[in-house]
This record gives sequence, C-alpha cells and structure tokens, in this order.
Amino acid sequence: LENDANAAGWGEYRFGAGRGSVDMVMVTLGTGVGGAVITDGSLLIGANGSAAELGHLRFVRSGRPCGSPSRSAAAVQIQAGS
Repeated sequence: LENDANAAGWGEYRFGAGRGSVDMVMVTLGTGVGGAVITDGSLLIGANGSAAELGHLRFVRSGRPCGSPSRSAAAVQIQAGS
C-alpha cells in the first residue's frame, strides 16, 4: 500500500515523463503538498514512510505554525498565501 504522491511518482518514473531516468523528483499539489523521490532507480521511502512529504518540510523560519513537528510547513504557508 502506498500514498498517492509516491504512486504517481513511481508511475511517471516507470511509464511517463521520468522513463529512462535514474533519478527523479515529482511534486504533487492537491489537498496538500506531496512528492516522490526516486534515486538510483528506487523510491525513497524513509524511516516512517514520509521521505518526500514536501508539505511538512520547514518552509518559513517564523511562519504560521502548522501543528506538525516541523512547524511553519510549506503546506500551511501556501494556504496562507505567504
């Protein structure tokens, strides 16, 4: 079972725009900000399955808090229009 951003990234890597690449990054925008990272032909998952969850990366040092451990995450800043 995989999240939608990882599944979309893997699909593009295997059958779409990333076909033939060794490394690829995909950013997804929907109800949140997500992404997929393929490196050396493998999907980067991370220790807890959130390696490419771009919406939870710290984006603005003193931005609006988002409630996740990262605080000031990209998804909150984008929603706020910062």
